[in-house]
Amino acid sequence: MKKRVNQLSWLQILRSISHQSFAVIAIVFACFLQGIYAQETSQKAISQETISPEIITPEPLSQMVWSDIDGNPLEWTDRDQFRVLCFLGVECPVARFYATRIDELATRYADTKIRFVGINSNLHDSIADVQSFAQELGLSFRQVKDRDQAIARAFGATRTAEVVVVDQYHHVLYRGRIDDQYSPGVKRSGSTRTELEDAITSLLDGKSPVTARTEPVGCLITFDKKVAESGAESGYVSFCKHVAPILFEHCYECHRPKEIGPFDVSNYEELRGWADMVVEVIEQKRMPPWHANETEHAFKNARHLPAESLDIIKRWVKHGAPYGDPAELP
Repeated sequence: MKKRVNQLSWLQILRSISHQSFAVIAIVFACFLQGIYAQETSQKAISQETISPEIITPEPLSQMVWSDIDGNPLEWTDRDQFRVLCFLGVECPVARFYATRIDELATRYADTKIRFVGINSNLHDSIADVQSFAQELGLSFRQVKDRDQAIARAFGATRTAEVVVVDQYHHVLYRGRIDDQYSPGVKRSGSTRTELEDAITSLLDGKSPVTARTEPVGCLITFDKKVAESGAESGYVSFCKHVAPILFEHCYECHRPKEIGPFDVSNYEELRGWADMVVEVIEQKRMPPWHANETEHAFKNARHLPAESLDIIKRWVKHGAPYGDPAELP
């Protein structure tokens, strides 16, 4: 009898609900289902984006003739299934540190279908520089001088110590950092994440890397730009007249031959190759080095580069780093 009463109560409740109420409930329920479906679809899309290879346009790459710094052709063989392109720089501290780690990996995976290739795309590093670099660090993997920066442009490399893992069809399977020991301005005692080695392990197991992209670390590759001519536009700046006095005052103490700085600011050709990196470290206040806490007190003789000086350097880089008239050097 009690069960019969309960059934009648529910029937009475349902009859009391208007058709409009049913419509509202139906809409809410439909939205709920749509939300679940959208969430599942989004998760699937993210997962696919994480593991899908990045396709590099093959036309310009197929026309490239790769040779190592000794003049020997660098061709794919039946033993090669993947290449690890390691973008390096002779003087970049991060690249020098990771070059030896790459060499360790190259030795470890020598009997697999992974090949390691060092790529130097720096404007200021010559073939002789790269040869000395490889000999000094005892590197066993082959080195390529990217003379016109075509390789770096094709693969979208931006920093020295960046790695790009590709297959024979130039599909980018992993790009980014080697591990997490280095971050801008910081060197840890060891690494806790080894994304490159994890990617290699996955590929050799026939799987796509779980992590296909990370943020690279290292020194910026300065790409060759069209050099503005004197008087071609307002705001023209040159090395000789505008930039050299700033760098001589604020940077030359450390950035000169046989000092701690990795390059010589008085050497125009060398400085030009570091131009983008100079802007970055100044903007991030990593240079000039100054670690005093100025939240409460100001310091005399603080090592700061005035904002107007940074603006001059940025305009110089934007205009292709013109040299100017040597008679105007300080």
